[in-house]
Amino acid sequence: MDAGELVRYNHAARRTYLQALGKLPWEEVVKPRGASYDSMRDIFIHLTLVEVRMVHYMIPGRMGDWVEEPFDQFKEFVQGYGRFKDIDMIRRLVEEVEAKTEEYLKKLTPEELQREVLMP
Repeated sequence: MDAGELVRYNHAARRTYLQALGKLPWEEVVKPRGASYDSMRDIFIHLTLVEVRMVHYMIPGRMGDWVEEPFDQFKEFVQGYGRFKDIDMIRRLVEEVEAKTEEYLKKLTPEELQREVLMP
C-alpha cells in the first residue's frame, strides 16, 4: 500500500465514522464524555486536524506556521470561523481537508515520497 492509498483509506474510515455521528442526536455528539477532547465532536475534529497538521504543515516543513487554535478558530486552513454547531459544518470541514490533501497527493513525486520527514 502506498502513502496515497493509506491516506484514502483513512478518509473512507473517517467518512464512515462521520456518517455514524450524523445518525445520532446532536446532543449526544456534543455531550461531555470526560475524554481527552471532551465530546465525540471534539475528538472527531481533533483527528481531522491531525491530518492538516501532518500533511500540510509537518511534511512540507512548515511546523513553525502551525498554531494550535481552539475549535472555534481555524485561520488559514478552514474557511470561516465559529463553533461547529451541526453535523453539516463538520462534514464541510472534512470535505475541505480531504480535498486539500488530495491536491497535495496529486503533486507528489517519487523523490518526494522518499524524503525523510522529521517529526518534532
